[in-house]
Amino acid sequence: MSELLCIEGLTVRHGATVALDAFSLAVRRDELFVLLGASGSGKTTLLRAIAGFALPASGRIVLNGQDIAALPPHRRPVNTVFQSYALFPHMTVAANIAFGLRGMDRAAVSARVREMLALVRLESLADRRPHQLSGGQQQRVALARGLAPRPALLLLDEPLSALDRALRTETRDELVRLRRHLGTSFILVTHDQQEALTMADRIGVMRDGSMAQVGTPAEVYEGPNSRFVAEFLGSANILPGALRADGSVDLPGLGTVATNGGIARPVLLALRPERLRLGDTGGVNRLTGVLAASVYAGETLIHTVRLADGSDIRVTQSLHDGLSGALPTPDAAVTVSWSPDACILLPP
Repeated sequence: MSELLCIEGLTVRHGATVALDAFSLAVRRDELFVLLGASGSGKTTLLRAIAGFALPASGRIVLNGQDIAALPPHRRPVNTVFQSYALFPHMTVAANIAFGLRGMDRAAVSARVREMLALVRLESLADRRPHQLSGGQQQRVALARGLAPRPALLLLDEPLSALDRALRTETRDELVRLRRHLGTSFILVTHDQQEALTMADRIGVMRDGSMAQVGTPAEVYEGPNSRFVAEFLGSANILPGALRADGSVDLPGLGTVATNGGIARPVLLALRPERLRLGDTGGVNRLTGVLAASVYAGETLIHTVRLADGSDIRVTQSLHDGLSGALPTPDAAVTVSWSPDACILLPP
């Protein structure tokens, strides 16, 4: 798959603050790329730099083979869907969608607007104004307006954050459908990890103006390259240890556990809570402790187990599989077990 966007050594400063630090990234054609990171990590600054609203101090932004870093926003084949949607309140839905189609004749504009209304399933609402629409409908109008001029790249800054949970799920699925139908590359910024994991072709986890890791959702979740990524995307139990040449890990004060191999060195052992089991379920690895707490979370129970060295680990138990036997009570002695392929080895 060829690359649509190549960012090389991009640095953006806000006064004395470096918002992006020699940042590099490649986005492929026909890809939904999700930027995930905490507030202040540089996600929105990156979108603004691509769109032309933030001028870089150095670096290149190459889109379709052309360096656009010095071009003004209106000359870039890029559109942005803002978090607030930024619809014109005095215009109808159809007029909002048509706004970016200046320079086309009236018949062509009318045909393109009808096409976009059908794409976002709002044909019956063409004559309404934004205040007469629901939040989800406004979001779809903003999407249609952004896509109407056929941009090479669509940027979406927290596009679902104003929607309630049920509508977020519906609109998330709509975004994925639109991207696949049109073949347009999307870069989407979000704080929501579930959104990132379920929507993205690839995820980029940002930290302090740099890219911490890029990969498919499975690659980044199952194979984080650092403690930061392991703890930021999903949740992880982190235990310090020493990896032996035979692939086992010594956990000080806890014992030795088996992994899928490595070379002897200090390591951090990361364990996803959903890969652990409460009770001796026949897993190769076992740790004992006492049950400190159990929290009901709708689809799961989240157990906190205090280990012999005083540290806590979390174990997620799915309620869809049913519960076998009585649940242990707080302060009861319990065993946590898991298989070697659940072990994620990280640098210390």
